[in-house]
This record gives sequence, structure tokens and C-alpha cells, in this order.
Amino acid sequence: RLSAGNALRLRLINNIPVGRGLGSSAATRLGSLMAAQALVSGVTKFSYTQESSLLNLAHRLEGHPDNVMPAYHGGLLASARDGSETKVFPLNFPTNLAAVVCVPLLVVTLFAFDLDAASAARIAPGVLWLVVLFAGLVAFGRAFAAEKEQASLEALLLTPAGPVAIFAGKALAAAAVLLACEAVLVPGIGVFLGVGLPPLAVAAVLLSTVGMAALGCLFSALAVQTRARELLLPVLALPIWIPFVVYGAAALTGRAPQALANLLALDILVVVVAGLAARFVLDD
Repeated sequence: RLSAGNALRLRLINNIPVGRGLGSSAATRLGSLMAAQALVSGVTKFSYTQESSLLNLAHRLEGHPDNVMPAYHGGLLASARDGSETKVFPLNFPTNLAAVVCVPLLVVTLFAFDLDAASAARIAPGVLWLVVLFAGLVAFGRAFAAEKEQASLEALLLTPAGPVAIFAGKALAAAAVLLACEAVLVPGIGVFLGVGLPPLAVAAVLLSTVGMAALGCLFSALAVQTRARELLLPVLALPIWIPFVVYGAAALTGRAPQALANLLALDILVVVVAGLAARFVLDD
């Protein structure tokens, strides 16, 4: 415990930028309060009552809980006052969705440096399909991972839904992740590279997504049953995705009508074959 004769030195290291609205003051106040509480009580693991008192005091010093609660709990969350108590609501953001939303902007931004208009127009199709392929591998790589880790696929197959319905749901979910990536990627190419995609080219990307989702989900169901599933999925999926990339790139270079017809025919063939094969893949 502290007494009048004790000397105290406090060294504070705070790497959060000051004056940017990123919570530097909240982290400083909360850290100081926690250090004082640990010094006075002699414990570093606080009870619920001590934790509530610390957070309420930090909230009063800061004036709002917006930065105090993330500084203590970490992660993305929402907070609100309920009388004298601050309630916290964690917002769990799927990691695979974060990857396929943030990576497109990062890739497009990197390619945007030191490119003139002619070079940007030439490489835009390559950037588009490079990111779509990467996002597809991320999205389909985790399609059946949760069921494999929790050994719940057998229980899922015992439901009245059936293998084809389960496969369709997984494929739709993975396609939604790909669409989220494309919804960020297409405007990003227009903003950072200055290359606008015509409506027919966007339609080609959407049609490619349908076929890639069906094949990717099927190969993910195959790969998840092996030990080297992270390696096997790209080996299986990338060669079969090549026709979608070829016809999609053709749609971006001015041959959209024929490319759209080919993509539509490919989608019908792939969806039918993948739906028939899903029954045997999931049953095994």
C-alpha cells in the first residue's frame, strides 16, 4: 500500500496517435486507472465489481464509452449507457469476409501507383481476375471447415434438407462473399485505376461468380476430407476456373456478347454437374 513516504514513478507508453479520434486519451485514462487499482489492491485480475467501477470511472473522465470499452475489451463492439451501467455488444466480423473486402482495395491501391491511363486500362482485367481468384480461394477454403472441425457434417446430413440443399446453401453463402468482394473491387478499379467497366463486363463477372461458386464449393467438400486441404483446393479449383477467367477477360476486352453466351452455357453445365456430384461427395 502507498504511504506518505513512498515515491512513485509512472512511465506511460502510448503508441496510439494523439488527436486523431482513435482513443488515445481513453487508453491513457483506462491504463492509469488500472495501474492505480493494481498498485492499491495488489492484484492484477479484477473482480466484476472492480472492473465495473474502473470502466464507469474511465467513462466519466472520458465523457463517453465509445473509446473506453474497445480499449478494455478489444475488438469491434458497440456500447450504450443504461442508467449507471454501460452495456457492451460485441460485433463479430467474419475473418474471411474481412479478407475479401479489404484485400481488393489494397491490391488496387498498390497497382495504382506510377501508372498512366494507358497502362491502367491494359492491366485492369488482370487485376480484377487476380483478386477474384484469390477471394474465391479464401471464400471456398472455409466453406466446410467449421463442420469438419466440429465433426457436425454427419449430423447436418441427417436433417431433412439433404445433401443437395446443403451444398446449394454453402455455394450461395460462398457466392455472397465473392459478390461482396466484387462490389468493392469494381468501383475500386474505377476510382483508383480510372477504368470504368461497362454493364456487359459486370454481367460477365457475375456469371463467372455463379460457376466458380458451384465448382469451388464442390472441390471444397472434396478437399476438406483430406489432410492437405489448403493445398488441394487450389490444385483442383484453379485449372477448372480457367475457362471462366478466359471468357470473363474476353468480355472486358470488347467481346462481351459471345463471352456472355459461353459463360451462361458453362454455368448451366457446371451447376447441374456439381449438384449431381454433391450427393456422392457429401455422403462419402
